[in-house]
Amino acid sequence: MLLLSSATAHPKPRWRETSKSLDWDRFRCPTGRYMEPGGGGPPVDRTPRLHRHLRQGLARGLVPSLLDAPTRFAPNGSTFHTHESAAWPKPQRCRARRKQVCQANPHFCLILPQGNAPRTSLVSDRHRIEFRQVWKVASSSLASFFYCNMWGDLRAEKLLPGQPPPPADKRNRRLVVVPTREPISRFIASSFEVLERLVNHVSPGGSRMPDDMYAEPAGPLSHTVLSATTSWFKPLLLLTNLTGLEREVQLRALVTGFLEDIECAIVYSAAEHLATQMSFITSGYSERAVLDFQIKIPNVTQDLERLGHMIKYRPQTNHSVWKCPLGRENDGATKAKFHVNKQDFLNVLANHPSLVQRLCTVYIQDYLCLGFALPAECEGGRELGWLDGPTHGRGRHPERVDLH
Repeated sequence: MLLLSSATAHPKPRWRETSKSLDWDRFRCPTGRYMEPGGGGPPVDRTPRLHRHLRQGLARGLVPSLLDAPTRFAPNGSTFHTHESAAWPKPQRCRARRKQVCQANPHFCLILPQGNAPRTSLVSDRHRIEFRQVWKVASSSLASFFYCNMWGDLRAEKLLPGQPPPPADKRNRRLVVVPTREPISRFIASSFEVLERLVNHVSPGGSRMPDDMYAEPAGPLSHTVLSATTSWFKPLLLLTNLTGLEREVQLRALVTGFLEDIECAIVYSAAEHLATQMSFITSGYSERAVLDFQIKIPNVTQDLERLGHMIKYRPQTNHSVWKCPLGRENDGATKAKFHVNKQDFLNVLANHPSLVQRLCTVYIQDYLCLGFALPAECEGGRELGWLDGPTHGRGRHPERVDLH
C-alpha cells in the first residue's frame, strides 16, 4: 500500500458512471496450464460461470463505478479486472461509503483502478521460474523455502501499485508459479493479521509504524479515525468485556464489518491482506494473467514435489526432490492473543449463511478461477442470495455451513 504524508495535497474524488457496455474480456479467469486436471486433458473454462455471476449481480443491483481522481500512476482502467478494480460490480452503498472514508481520512484515499495489493515475485533465472507471493498464503514460509533451495540464484522483483509489468521475454519465458488457499479461511486469517498489526503498530511491510499515525484525534490509525473509516473497529472495542448474547451480536458486527469494508474495497493499513488472491497474482494486467503452476496450500507438499520434478531440480534424498524442507514462519502461536479468535469467526459464518454468500460474492473469482469448491450456501448460483429482499437473504437458507 502507498502511504502518503498527511501534509500531501489530495485531489477531491469525482464520481462518474461507467458505460452500460462493459468490456467483458477483462472479466475472466487467467489462462495457462495451472488448472490442468491431474489425469490430463484440457482445463475447464470457468469464465462463462464468472460472467453469469457478474451479469446476475448487475441485474440485481450491484453497480460498477470509477473513481476518476486521483489517478497519479495509471489510467482509470485495468486490463484484467479483479474485485479491487474500480469497474468490478459492488453494492451501491459503496459509492457513498468510499466518499465518506476519503473525507475522514485522505491518508488512505489513493484508490487505484486495479487495487492496491503489493506485487512481489521471486525469480530464478537458472530454473526459469517466477513465484508470485500472495499474502496469507504461506508467503513467508514459501519464500524461505525457495531461497534455501535456490540460494544465490533467487531475487525479488517488485511491481508497485499502478506500475505496468515489463515486456515479457518470449525467448526465455519463466514458469509462473502461484500459491493459493481456500478464500474464506484466508479471509479469517487476514482479518486477524490486520488486528495483530494494529495492536503491535506494525506496517504492511513489517516495520514499526510512527507513533503519530496513532495520535488522537487525526492520526490515520487513531481510535477516532478508525471508528469513522472502518466498519469493524467499533465492534472490536465493544467486545472487550461482553458475554452471552451481547457478545454474539458484536461478534457478528465485527465479522460483518471486515466484510463490508472489503465489499467496497475500503483501504486502511494492512487492508491488502484481505484483497483477492487474483489481485496479487495478476496485478490487474492481462500480461500477468497467464499462469503455469498452482500450489494449493492443502496439498502443498505434493504440489512442491511435482514442481521440483517439472523444473528438473536435482533430487536430494529418497524422500524429497528438494534440498531444504518447507518450514513454518509467521506462526500464529507466537502472536498476541485477542478477546476474539478464529473459531468465533467460523461460528458467526456457520450461523449466518448470508455472510457466507457475501464472502463468496467478493471472492468469486478466486473460487471459480483457482478451482476451489464453493461453500454449500453458495452452490448452484446461490452466492447472490443475500441480495434478495429487504433482509438481504438472511434466513432464506437455514442450513449451517461447514467451513472447517
